[in-house]
Amino acid sequence: MSNPVRAVVIPGGGIDDNGRPRPWVTARLDRALEIARGDGNAVFLLLSRGTSHRPPPRDAVKDACVSSEDAERRSGFPLDESTASARYLIDRGVEHKRIMCDGWSLDTIGNAYFCRFMMTDPLGIRSIHVITNAFHMPRTRAIFEWVYAVRATAISPSTTLVSDDAAMLSFDEVPDVGLEADALAARREKEASGLEALRKTRAELGDGAAALAQFLFLHHNAYVPAAAQSAQTTRPNPALNSY
Repeated sequence: MSNPVRAVVIPGGGIDDNGRPRPWVTARLDRALEIARGDGNAVFLLLSRGTSHRPPPRDAVKDACVSSEDAERRSGFPLDESTASARYLIDRGVEHKRIMCDGWSLDTIGNAYFCRFMMTDPLGIRSIHVITNAFHMPRTRAIFEWVYAVRATAISPSTTLVSDDAAMLSFDEVPDVGLEADALAARREKEASGLEALRKTRAELGDGAAALAQFLFLHHNAYVPAAAQSAQTTRPNPALNSY
């Protein structure tokens, strides 16, 4: 796959207990549908296996991408957020061949990391259009700009881990819909705190591929082995209603 393919990227944002995307996520997906109808060359990268903030629901919905026999075998398994988003688009006319699902990431930095290193870089896609809500956009933009600024790392004299060909990033903000006022306020506060921490982390680590991978897999609580994770608070937080 090569240019001028444009990847329309939808970060994860949560699914309900029935396996449906949350209203603020459907706002992102509805914007993607507008693009799908006007740009037949766009592909849709739907991100997130789930979240570390709550367990996934079990799958009870037949998947439009597979046979009824395969769908029956999947029933009862954990449902990925990206799969729920794919079903939303497919049910509204987007061909499944235009959709790719991330089955790895558990948060926004993981969204960007796996989007680049497992999807856009291997496929040679250099035009990336990211859609998310206003409450999520400042940190999302900072994360994607960091991850896509990572420098190439040599594996051998003739091979590099990532491309030096800079990606063209664009960002598309949609409204904050479907959130109660207390949840939205708490999430905005959490996002602001997370953005400040992210800037400090990037300043400490720089833009090297190895440093980013070590941070993600050795120090980030969403990805390190569960036994090594630092203690997490169980105090009720309205922001949890935004996942």
